[in-house]
Amino acid sequence: MALEFNITFGNKQFLIFFALIPLIVFLHFYFLRHSKKRALKFGNFNAMRRVQGHNIVSKNLTPLFFLLIIVTLLIFALSQATFWFKTSVSSTDYMILLDSGASMNARDLTPDRYTIAKQIAVDLVTDLQGSKIGFLSFGGTMLEHSAPTTDKTKLLNLIENAKISNTGTDLGQALIFGAEQFRDSNNSRVIILLSDGHDTVGIPLATGLNVAQEEHVKIFSVGIGSVEGGNFLNVPESQGLISKLNEKNLQTLSNATQSQYININSVETMGLATSMLRVDVQEGYVRYETTATLLILVITIIFFEWVLHNTRFRIFP
Repeated sequence: MALEFNITFGNKQFLIFFALIPLIVFLHFYFLRHSKKRALKFGNFNAMRRVQGHNIVSKNLTPLFFLLIIVTLLIFALSQATFWFKTSVSSTDYMILLDSGASMNARDLTPDRYTIAKQIAVDLVTDLQGSKIGFLSFGGTMLEHSAPTTDKTKLLNLIENAKISNTGTDLGQALIFGAEQFRDSNNSRVIILLSDGHDTVGIPLATGLNVAQEEHVKIFSVGIGSVEGGNFLNVPESQGLISKLNEKNLQTLSNATQSQYININSVETMGLATSMLRVDVQEGYVRYETTATLLILVITIIFFEWVLHNTRFRIFP
């Protein structure tokens, strides 16, 4: 597999300091020119040549090179540069996002979408071994949640206690919340989204997707429901309305993060989620945070340049 990598920045505002690079180069040669003018006032050129050699005034390109390297590394360190490498993965962290919006009451599945979605969440927690798993139940707001953990009892209790929220659905905020739970993880990251695809309130879906992409999180979308739709259950204000599966939103999320979409439209297809997920996570991104390494390099280069300054590049022995 060909090596794929890219870079993200935690503090992009510090990248503006790259404007210092041409300024440093300009000032270096500007001061060098004035140094030459001062050197011409020195009368004993034979003595200067015996000390310095043929070039009376050095261009000091090596110290300039070290300075530019130091400034560049410091800017990357301040910007919190992170390298992401795509590779075969042996360890993956998961966040299960359970849509608890009112439309999940629809009865196009038996007994209803929400019951099926909760059972799939239980199956995933039970079947996924050796990984940290987090959980979020959401509607128009964030409801029950847990950061990725190995405590499956805690997760199963949260899933069991999750209830429908008779509000809209904020998919964008849920994706942002889910992606942020991976900030301290160096493993591959996957959001498992159990939803009918409706996004009716709150943060735009595109904003949530952008955050997931910046964090290199795959979104494995599990569409709960049918394209034909079904009536709502136990929601008086929704009587007579039909809720249809919004596959477009779910497919967009999965395609944009190089993951998969699967539609669960019957009890018989419930087991497909776990089996397809295992195939989906064979490859993923792992990250390497560079701040500490870059600062160590800066200190090393400063020390090395100091040694050279006091030996090879001293003007007078």
